[in-house]
Amino acid sequence: MIKRNKFILIVLFLSAIVRLIGLGLYPRGLSLSEVKLFFLTPFLVKLPFFALGIISLYLFYLFLIKFTANKKVSLIATIILSLTPWHFELSRVYSLAMPFLTLFLLVLNARNFQKILIFLLSILGIVYFISIFSFSDKLRTKVDAQRLNVSLISPPIATEIFVNKLTVSFQEKLNTLSDGLDWGMYFFNGHPREKWGVEETQKFFAATLIFIIIGFFLADKKKIVLMIEIFCFFLLLSGIFGKYDQHLLLGTGIVFSFFASLAFLFLWEDKKRRPLLFILSIFYIFELIYYGNLYFKNLGESRFSPRREIYLDITEKVKELRKDNERVVVNSRLIDPEPFFRFYLKDNFLDGFEFREFNIWRENLKDGLFVDVLPDDPGPSEPLYKLATGEIDVIDILFSQKDQGKNQTVYLYRYQ
Repeated sequence: MIKRNKFILIVLFLSAIVRLIGLGLYPRGLSLSEVKLFFLTPFLVKLPFFALGIISLYLFYLFLIKFTANKKVSLIATIILSLTPWHFELSRVYSLAMPFLTLFLLVLNARNFQKILIFLLSILGIVYFISIFSFSDKLRTKVDAQRLNVSLISPPIATEIFVNKLTVSFQEKLNTLSDGLDWGMYFFNGHPREKWGVEETQKFFAATLIFIIIGFFLADKKKIVLMIEIFCFFLLLSGIFGKYDQHLLLGTGIVFSFFASLAFLFLWEDKKRRPLLFILSIFYIFELIYYGNLYFKNLGESRFSPRREIYLDITEKVKELRKDNERVVVNSRLIDPEPFFRFYLKDNFLDGFEFREFNIWRENLKDGLFVDVLPDDPGPSEPLYKLATGEIDVIDILFSQKDQGKNQTVYLYRYQ
């Protein structure tokens, strides 16, 4: 058994080694969801997702062995999936996508997986339809604002007919599905249709697209139908959860990796076609090296990343600068500071900490260490408005750092 599976074991071993490099260090910083897990270290926070990533690769291999009865296709597809930026990244951070992918692959390895898949698709379709009629407070506010604008130029009856919660909800759900059908989102990081406010991460290498197209025309009808069903499953799943959970589309990697493996094997088996394989492989390797260089230099993070890198430095500086039992006041405008401070500094260090919104000029007690913020484009009402011009001389700035993702600068200071 071990001898028969030695190649997949090598692939899994190498995939594990690569994913373990700097686990907990890259990407730099943790998200709010990660620090709320309250594990001891960033490494332990991410370890379960690393394990699921490796398990999902093995389950993918087993599924293709059963579905195609072709060990070469199964092995190549698993290698391709393991090298995709999306699978690699989501094996190293907190994400619902990796548990969903692993559970889905368990289903695909069941005896009657095709019947189960059709059943799940039906359930998701019903849930998706029902979700159109679920109106959140945010959607209601949006509809009220649109009605107010339309009412200025249209009669009231037109406002009620053409601007309502149902049509707006339907449009939003439809837009989510269209995001999942946007091929640029999968193969071109930072493409022209980038959605404002949505984390933009590299998903698949652009060179893979040519392999996928070739592989699609090589597959038989039965396999194409199944892959379309798998794609629709993750499309609906993402549509139900909304556009800010696009990582749930990770499962499309099953489809893309399968088709790409068919093309790779097709080009390899005929010596006349190997030059094309060689050229495509050069582009693929170039993208792989370029991506790896950016990732391990922490230069590939989106400005909309949920990871708050700034808390690494802020908490370390607070620990360094705080005097014995000194009072520390942290402005809640940093965005959810308490869970991050508790994670990095641990509870026994937080005696004397206060987490609240404050104005330094209105504080009755001005003794202690203050952690405060100044927006990038401040108005005169901002407490630290004159800080940049040097007009404030009663504050001793001890440390400052730009919080790029939140468009603000964080200051550590004492009142003199």
